[in-house]
Amino acid sequence: MRNQIISSLYKEFLEGLADLNQIQQIVNRAFEREFTTLENYNDSTKTIDIVTQEAYAFDNPFTGKLEKYAFRDTTIENLKQLTFWHKNSQYCWLLMSAYEKFESFIKSAYKELTGEDPSDLKKC
Repeated sequence: MRNQIISSLYKEFLEGLADLNQIQQIVNRAFEREFTTLENYNDSTKTIDIVTQEAYAFDNPFTGKLEKYAFRDTTIENLKQLTFWHKNSQYCWLLMSAYEKFESFIKSAYKELTGEDPSDLKKC
């Protein structure tokens, strides 16, 4: 009986990893398209369509006025760096999600095998 329960937990864990793997593939393809688009802009004279100058501001609650706090010029290289950073952030989220699924599996399997709640264990 325990083997069936643990097998079921393991299958659920693998299904969760498969879902995350599918998301990773979607993320990867989306960023490949973005990098290709940026390269195409880099090789063309239409960079004006994507290169911008931005001003960032907030409403000051004390004065009621809009206060600018930063200015940014975007370049193709800057956009590539930001896109790469965004891709890494997505991958960090995927790794964290995979770890949480693994942790959940380990705790459930431990509880099934020992009858003890893993959260009751004292941390060293």
